[in-house]
Amino acid sequence: MKVYGWQGRRAECPTNHRQTREIVAAKSQAAAARAAGYDYQRQLFNFCETGNRQEIEAAMSKPGTVLWRPLDDRTGPFTEAAELPEP
Repeated sequence: MKVYGWQGRRAECPTNHRQTREIVAAKSQAAAARAAGYDYQRQLFNFCETGNRQEIEAAMSKPGTVLWRPLDDRTGPFTEAAELPEP
């Protein structure tokens, strides 16, 4: 299992631009895209494997669950995604 990350947008994000850092522990990029509700072919280049220890620990604690935090908050906790992201 690997941890994949990408930049997303969420209405519930408290920052002005609603940009988020999103992560998920999955067996493949395709599985990560499906967990996030994205079309794998469209998102192929947006998902990358992360080496960030904080992200890996958070995602591996809940495999298959998309977690997010505001993009400009590099140290805060990740929140479990309640809904699929905005289109």
